[in-house]
Amino acid sequence: VYECLDIHRLMLSRAGVGKLLRALERACLERTALVITSSPAFEARYFREIQRFDGAALLLENKVLALDETAAPLAGAPPAGPPWR
Repeated sequence: VYECLDIHRLMLSRAGVGKLLRALERACLERTALVITSSPAFEARYFREIQRFDGAALLLENKVLALDETAAPLAGAPPAGPPWR
């Protein structure tokens, strides 16, 4: 399982370092059964198009949880003052 929640800019570089990093990642992807990513675009436009990954992918989006307004309130803010008090 390979979890990739963001694509570093170097992975998209056309310079030698970008090509080397993508080749290393492709070698790892060949042995990967599942890619977990946080964006459908990462899967489609990076892993499928650029890296040519054809294995399984799971979308795990970073979204704010919508809580029920009648739920108990969250803990209050800590008291003001230095952290050692």
